[in-house]
Amino acid sequence: MEMRLDKYLLLNWKRVVPITVVWVFSVLLHNLIDGLFYAHFSRTGGDEALFFILAVLVIPLYCVISLIYTAARVVRRYRR
Repeated sequence: MEMRLDKYLLLNWKRVVPITVVWVFSVLLHNLIDGLFYAHFSRTGGDEALFFILAVLVIPLYCVISLIYTAARVVRRYRR
């Protein structure tokens, strides 16, 4: 079980850079789609929420959980 968690939650530079790129890409896509379809969204009263939710909730939550997991692994390794 621990090896599977390491695969998804253990942070390193090879994982931090893509996370940052995906976050910036999500913010840009949200603003781009909102700007391009402003007339449609203002007429229907809706908004494009997928990339906003990714950028504001999902990616930061994943980063916080991964940071806590990585810190716990480092502390556990040094205590042995």
